[in-house]
Amino acid sequence: MEFRALVTDNNIYKKYVEVLNSLFRLAERELDVFSLLIKIQLNWGLDIPIDIIDTRSRRQLMRETLINKNNLSKYLQVLKNNKILIYNENRDGWVINPSLLPKVIEDKISVNFTLQKKDNE
Repeated sequence: MEFRALVTDNNIYKKYVEVLNSLFRLAERELDVFSLLIKIQLNWGLDIPIDIIDTRSRRQLMRETLINKNNLSKYLQVLKNNKILIYNENRDGWVINPSLLPKVIEDKISVNFTLQKKDNE
């Protein structure tokens, strides 16, 4: 079965995290933060040693989402607890779990889920 959705440059990452949300069950504002962090990390590139939740990123998150400092800290903690944000010692900072970063190929992001039945217990 295949589902397709049309997206724009403005909402591509938001739609992507909405699809993933069946796994995480994040609140709407947590999804906003997650999608913006993806945009930030992909725009900065993986070769730049950054902490994705450093002061500069937090300011951008607060400015673009209109989330205050205290709530942003709570949302980031939820992302850490769900292993969406992981600490990368090589980069000396927090990054989005590489397995969750979208791979854009020919203006498309594909998400595949495999459901495997386990033995009856």
